Amino acid sequence: QAMDARRHVWEGAIPISFQLDPSEIATAPAPLPLLLMAARNGYLPLLANRIRQYFQNAVLSSPSSSTPSSDQILWFDFKGLPLKWHIPTGVLFDLLCLEPQRPWDLTVHFRGYPSEMMAPYEGDEAVKWSFMNTLKEASYIIRGNTKNVMDLTQNDQNNLWSSIVKGLRPVFDVETISGIWKNTIASQLSLLVLGESKASQVARNGKVPLRLYVRAVNGGLDDPFSLAPVKSWNEVMILTRPVEILRQEEGLAFTLGDALVKVLPQYFGSSSEDPEHSSSDSRVDEYGPGVQFDGTVKIQGIQPNLDLPFDWVARNLAGQEHFTHVCLWVPGK
Repeated sequence: QAMDARRHVWEGAIPISFQLDPSEIATAPAPLPLLLMAARNGYLPLLANRIRQYFQNAVLSSPSSSTPSSDQILWFDFKGLPLKWHIPTGVLFDLLCLEPQRPWDLTVHFRGYPSEMMAPYEGDEAVKWSFMNTLKEASYIIRGNTKNVMDLTQNDQNNLWSSIVKGLRPVFDVETISGIWKNTIASQLSLLVLGESKASQVARNGKVPLRLYVRAVNGGLDDPFSLAPVKSWNEVMILTRPVEILRQEEGLAFTLGDALVKVLPQYFGSSSEDPEHSSSDSRVDEYGPGVQFDGTVKIQGIQPNLDLPFDWVARNLAGQEHFTHVCLWVPGK
């Protein structure tokens, strides 16, 4: 199961239909949509060159500078919402599509970058350094420092980033042996986040980098196709939390549900504490008997059982920067 989960994460892809913004089309007939498979663990700007080449003859101009000005940046929207370029593609898809549509229909823009809503974008290097900064953040949560990431040579950084761009699985994979997180490949990149000398410390501290994307939905979750699309990123709460894997009673695992209760107690609770609340309308049976939750959880496109051991989730469903990205759809008030 662990190998299947890892393969799902690292080989997972989303079919996307890219349609040029009608207001920017300068030819007749209009170009057909471009269909691409996008890596779940990739980033939309990494597809920009292929998209630019496809549409370049259909727009008035197609700037090719590696550091374009704000009115020349290629960007994307989904139903009017500009898509943040530093969030992994799979996370965007899980967050914005409760009921997945395939292909995912996105609109491409060559002009009018919404700088008031989005982080500044200065070309392909911006995505690389955003990834490296996130990797450092994960290293700090797990190890208490960022030394291994900071000590990477330029060549190592380039090799690591090249694997991300190509959709390959980076070599800093980790697995558990006798409950201890341990690196499996003896190379500098394999030691990047955990570090061989820190493996037992990670097991003792048990801190996992968790990034949560919480979307409140009015009107319930029973009919996902009728839900109003997100119009602003103000409708999404994005949180970064270091979650400690707490020791439980003998024979009990610290579960994904336990972790979510710890960081978002306002949305989760123990079903055993409130048995009368477990009704036919509850989603508790969908996620497992230990935690009561009336929303939807997605990690890497999967709706996991909340009784899964949290260390298993962190090892097998984390992204390439060692963050576990959790999308939550919760009932609005």
